Amino acid sequence: MIAIVDAGPLYAVADADDLDHARCRAVLEREELHLVVPTLVITEAAYLIGSRLGAMAEAVFIRSLAGFEVEPPALEDWDRIADLIVCDSNTCNNTTLAHTWGVESFVRARLTDTVSVSLNETYTRAEDDHGNDLKRRPKHRTDVRIDYRPPKAARFGFEALLVGRQKDVDFSSGGVVYDGSYAVFNLTTSYDLDERVTLYARADNLLDREYEVADGYRGLSRTVIAGVRAKF
Repeated sequence: MIAIVDAGPLYAVADADDLDHARCRAVLEREELHLVVPTLVITEAAYLIGSRLGAMAEAVFIRSLAGFEVEPPALEDWDRIADLIVCDSNTCNNTTLAHTWGVESFVRARLTDTVSVSLNETYTRAEDDHGNDLKRRPKHRTDVRIDYRPPKAARFGFEALLVGRQKDVDFSSGGVVYDGSYAVFNLTTSYDLDERVTLYARADNLLDREYEVADGYRGLSRTVIAGVRAKF
Protein backbone atom coordinates (compact mmCIF):
# COMPACT_ATOMS: atom_id res chain seq x y z
CA MET A 1 0.00 0.00 0.00
CA ILE A 2 1.30 3.45 -0.94
CA ALA A 3 1.47 6.00 1.90
CA ILE A 4 2.11 9.70 1.22
CA VAL A 5 4.18 11.10 4.09
CA ASP A 6 3.65 14.71 5.18
CA ALA A 7 6.00 16.94 7.18
CA GLY A 8 4.26 16.31 10.53
CA PRO A 9 5.14 12.59 10.87
CA LEU A 10 8.66 13.21 9.56
CA TYR A 11 9.26 15.82 12.24
CA ALA A 12 7.69 13.65 14.95
CA VAL A 13 10.05 10.78 14.12
CA ALA A 14 13.07 13.11 14.26
CA ASP A 15 12.06 14.59 17.64
CA ALA A 16 12.15 11.91 20.35
CA ASP A 17 10.31 14.29 22.72
CA ASP A 18 7.37 14.79 20.36
CA LEU A 19 4.11 13.41 21.76
CA ASP A 20 3.50 11.46 18.53
CA HIS A 21 7.08 10.19 18.14
CA ALA A 22 6.40 6.53 18.97
CA ARG A 23 3.16 6.31 16.98
CA CYS A 24 4.61 7.95 13.85
CA ARG A 25 7.74 5.82 13.98
CA ALA A 26 5.65 2.65 14.28
CA VAL A 27 3.60 3.62 11.23
CA LEU A 28 6.60 4.53 9.06
CA GLU A 29 8.27 1.21 9.93
CA ARG A 30 5.32 -0.89 8.75
CA GLU A 31 6.65 -3.24 6.09
CA GLU A 32 3.44 -3.28 4.02
CA LEU A 33 3.62 0.47 3.39
CA HIS A 34 5.41 1.88 0.36
CA LEU A 35 6.43 5.32 1.64
CA VAL A 36 6.45 8.28 -0.73
CA VAL A 37 7.64 11.74 0.35
CA PRO A 38 6.69 14.68 -1.91
CA THR A 39 9.68 16.90 -2.64
CA LEU A 40 7.84 20.00 -1.43
CA VAL A 41 7.34 18.35 1.97
CA ILE A 42 11.10 17.92 2.48
CA THR A 43 11.69 21.67 2.58
CA GLU A 44 9.11 22.15 5.32
CA ALA A 45 10.28 19.18 7.38
CA ALA A 46 13.96 20.15 7.06
CA TYR A 47 13.19 23.71 8.16
CA LEU A 48 11.25 22.53 11.22
CA ILE A 49 13.92 20.02 12.22
CA GLY A 50 16.82 22.40 11.63
CA SER A 51 15.23 25.36 13.43
CA ARG A 52 14.02 23.35 16.44
CA LEU A 53 16.50 20.48 16.78
CA GLY A 54 19.66 21.87 15.20
CA ALA A 55 21.81 21.35 12.12
CA MET A 56 23.01 17.88 13.16
CA ALA A 57 19.44 16.58 13.39
CA GLU A 58 18.65 18.18 10.03
CA ALA A 59 21.63 16.42 8.42
CA VAL A 60 20.52 13.07 9.87
CA PHE A 61 17.03 13.66 8.47
CA ILE A 62 18.36 14.47 4.98
CA ARG A 63 20.47 11.28 4.97
CA SER A 64 17.46 9.22 6.07
CA LEU A 65 15.61 10.17 2.88
CA ALA A 66 17.63 7.50 1.07
CA GLY A 67 15.16 5.04 2.57
CA PHE A 68 12.13 6.75 1.02
CA GLU A 69 10.85 7.26 -2.48
CA VAL A 70 10.97 11.02 -3.06
CA GLU A 71 8.50 12.23 -5.67
CA PRO A 72 8.77 15.65 -7.35
CA PRO A 73 5.62 17.54 -8.36
CA ALA A 74 4.05 16.16 -11.53
CA LEU A 75 3.17 18.49 -14.37
CA GLU A 76 -0.48 18.53 -13.35
CA ASP A 77 0.37 19.38 -9.74
CA TRP A 78 1.43 22.91 -10.70
CA ASP A 79 -1.98 23.44 -12.25
CA ARG A 80 -3.61 22.24 -9.03
CA ILE A 81 -1.57 24.75 -7.06
CA ALA A 82 -2.49 27.47 -9.56
CA ASP A 83 -6.16 26.51 -9.21
CA LEU A 84 -6.01 27.96 -5.69
CA ILE A 85 -5.10 31.37 -7.14
CA VAL A 86 -7.92 33.35 -8.73
CA CYS A 87 -7.46 36.35 -11.00
CA ASP A 88 -9.61 39.18 -12.25
CA SER A 89 -8.64 41.73 -14.88
CA ASN A 90 -6.22 43.49 -12.54
CA THR A 91 -5.04 41.30 -9.68
CA CYS A 92 -4.49 37.71 -8.57
CA ASN A 93 -5.14 36.41 -5.06
CA ASN A 94 -4.96 33.13 -3.20
CA THR A 95 -8.26 31.33 -2.84
CA THR A 96 -8.12 31.60 0.91
CA LEU A 97 -11.75 30.54 1.32
CA ALA A 98 -11.50 27.24 -0.52
CA HIS A 99 -13.15 24.44 1.43
CA THR A 100 -12.34 20.73 1.46
CA TRP A 101 -14.31 18.15 3.37
CA GLY A 102 -15.06 14.50 2.97
CA VAL A 103 -15.19 11.03 4.46
CA GLU A 104 -12.46 8.39 4.44
CA SER A 105 -13.09 4.81 5.49
CA PHE A 106 -10.55 2.04 5.89
CA VAL A 107 -11.24 -1.65 6.45
CA ARG A 108 -8.67 -4.42 6.76
CA ALA A 109 -9.51 -8.10 7.18
CA ARG A 110 -7.27 -11.13 7.60
CA LEU A 111 -8.94 -13.92 5.64
CA THR A 112 -6.39 -16.59 6.53
CA ASP A 113 -3.01 -16.75 8.22
CA THR A 114 -1.39 -15.76 4.93
CA VAL A 115 -3.99 -13.64 3.10
CA SER A 116 -5.31 -10.20 4.07
CA VAL A 117 -7.51 -7.70 2.24
CA SER A 118 -7.77 -3.95 2.76
CA LEU A 119 -10.20 -1.38 1.37
CA ASN A 120 -9.67 2.39 1.50
CA GLU A 121 -12.57 4.50 0.22
CA THR A 122 -12.34 8.31 0.08
CA TYR A 123 -15.09 10.79 -0.74
CA THR A 124 -13.87 14.40 -1.08
CA ARG A 125 -15.63 17.67 -1.82
CA ALA A 126 -13.32 20.56 -2.71
CA GLU A 127 -14.94 23.92 -3.53
CA ASP A 128 -13.85 27.51 -3.98
CA ASP A 129 -15.43 30.40 -2.09
CA HIS A 130 -18.28 30.51 -4.65
CA GLY A 131 -19.22 26.86 -4.16
CA ASN A 132 -17.72 25.70 -7.46
CA ASP A 133 -15.81 22.42 -7.61
CA LEU A 134 -12.04 22.85 -7.61
CA LYS A 135 -10.37 21.40 -10.66
CA ARG A 136 -8.68 17.99 -10.62
CA ARG A 137 -10.18 16.90 -7.32
CA PRO A 138 -11.99 13.59 -7.91
CA LYS A 139 -14.85 13.05 -5.50
CA HIS A 140 -14.38 9.29 -5.31
CA ARG A 141 -11.18 7.28 -4.89
CA THR A 142 -11.07 3.59 -3.98
CA ASP A 143 -7.97 1.55 -3.19
CA VAL A 144 -8.30 -2.23 -2.79
CA ARG A 145 -5.29 -4.34 -1.85
CA ILE A 146 -4.75 -8.07 -1.38
CA ASP A 147 -1.60 -9.23 0.42
CA TYR A 148 -0.31 -12.79 0.44
CA ARG A 149 2.43 -13.78 2.86
CA PRO A 150 3.39 -17.45 2.62
CA PRO A 151 5.23 -19.07 5.53
CA LYS A 152 8.56 -18.43 3.85
CA ALA A 153 10.24 -15.06 3.31
CA ALA A 154 8.32 -14.05 0.18
CA ARG A 155 5.49 -11.48 0.02
CA PHE A 156 3.06 -10.67 -2.77
CA GLY A 157 0.57 -7.84 -3.15
CA PHE A 158 -2.10 -6.88 -5.67
CA GLU A 159 -3.63 -3.40 -5.73
CA ALA A 160 -6.58 -1.96 -7.64
CA LEU A 161 -6.92 1.84 -7.70
CA LEU A 162 -10.18 3.35 -8.96
CA VAL A 163 -10.43 7.13 -9.41
CA GLY A 164 -13.71 8.88 -10.19
CA ARG A 165 -14.40 11.62 -12.73
CA GLN A 166 -13.18 15.14 -12.01
CA LYS A 167 -13.62 18.70 -13.24
CA ASP A 168 -10.76 19.93 -15.42
CA VAL A 169 -9.65 22.49 -17.99
CA ASP A 170 -9.75 21.41 -21.62
CA PHE A 171 -6.18 21.06 -22.85
CA SER A 172 -7.00 22.62 -26.24
CA SER A 173 -9.73 25.19 -25.69
CA GLY A 174 -9.31 26.15 -22.03
CA GLY A 175 -12.98 25.43 -21.35
CA VAL A 176 -14.37 23.34 -18.52
CA VAL A 177 -14.52 19.58 -19.08
CA TYR A 178 -14.95 16.51 -16.91
CA ASP A 179 -12.29 13.81 -17.14
CA GLY A 180 -13.53 10.25 -17.10
CA SER A 181 -12.91 7.79 -14.29
CA TYR A 182 -10.13 5.19 -14.59
CA ALA A 183 -8.78 2.07 -12.90
CA VAL A 184 -5.13 1.06 -12.49
CA PHE A 185 -3.85 -2.32 -11.27
CA ASN A 186 -0.47 -2.80 -9.59
CA LEU A 187 1.51 -5.84 -8.45
CA THR A 188 4.27 -5.99 -5.82
CA THR A 189 6.55 -8.73 -4.53
CA SER A 190 9.53 -9.01 -2.21
CA TYR A 191 11.80 -11.68 -0.79
CA ASP A 192 13.95 -11.50 2.34
CA LEU A 193 17.37 -12.98 1.72
CA ASP A 194 18.13 -12.49 5.42
CA GLU A 195 17.27 -10.03 8.19
CA ARG A 196 19.08 -7.19 6.43
CA VAL A 197 18.70 -7.71 2.68
CA THR A 198 15.44 -7.79 0.73
CA LEU A 199 14.84 -8.15 -3.00
CA TYR A 200 11.78 -6.32 -4.26
CA ALA A 201 9.93 -5.60 -7.49
CA ARG A 202 6.71 -3.93 -8.51
CA ALA A 203 4.73 -3.43 -11.69
CA ASP A 204 2.53 -0.32 -11.88
CA ASN A 205 -0.34 -0.16 -14.37
CA LEU A 206 -0.01 -3.88 -14.87
CA LEU A 207 -2.53 -4.03 -17.74
CA ASP A 208 -0.94 -1.04 -19.50
CA ARG A 209 -4.21 0.88 -19.50
CA GLU A 210 -4.37 4.29 -21.18
CA TYR A 211 -5.71 6.98 -18.86
CA GLU A 212 -5.28 10.68 -18.14
CA VAL A 213 -4.59 12.06 -14.67
CA ALA A 214 -5.50 15.49 -16.10
CA ASP A 215 -6.90 16.52 -19.46
CA GLY A 216 -4.09 16.17 -22.01
CA TYR A 217 -1.68 14.48 -19.56
CA ARG A 218 -1.47 10.72 -19.90
CA GLY A 219 -0.73 8.57 -16.90
CA LEU A 220 2.30 6.32 -16.87
CA SER A 221 2.19 3.24 -19.06
CA ARG A 222 3.21 -0.12 -17.58
CA THR A 223 6.22 0.50 -15.34
CA VAL A 224 8.38 -2.21 -13.74
CA ILE A 225 10.82 -1.40 -10.94
CA ALA A 226 13.14 -3.87 -9.16
CA GLY A 227 15.88 -3.43 -6.62
CA VAL A 228 17.59 -4.43 -3.41
CA ARG A 229 16.82 -2.93 0.01
CA ALA A 230 19.50 -3.27 2.69
CA LYS A 231 19.55 -2.30 6.38
CA PHE A 232 22.82 -1.48 8.10
